[in-house]
Amino acid sequence: MHRLILLTAGHEVDEGDRAGALLVDADLWILSSPPDRYDRYAADVRAEYAHVPDDLWRRGRGAVLRHFLDAAGSLGAYGPEADRSDRRARAQANLTRELEALAH
Repeated sequence: MHRLILLTAGHEVDEGDRAGALLVDADLWILSSPPDRYDRYAADVRAEYAHVPDDLWRRGRGAVLRHFLDAAGSLGAYGPEADRSDRRARAQANLTRELEALAH
């Protein structure tokens, strides 16, 4: 159990680790949630880090979002096959929208 919990920190799973992959996939479901739900999540994350000045927040959060965009091909890698490409597209749209908002 400890091993699985640690996977949620970096979201990197060894090939063949189905339990780890399923947990990471579940942990990242929010990235592919409907836009209004994702926006609430993004606002909640910002509130959690309210002590971080805006300029540092934009740089740090932007790096996190770019990391997830780079890995977007693996998002939603489990679950029904028909849903995978939809989940990846929703995640990419949400991440891109938030990244663009940070630039303004």
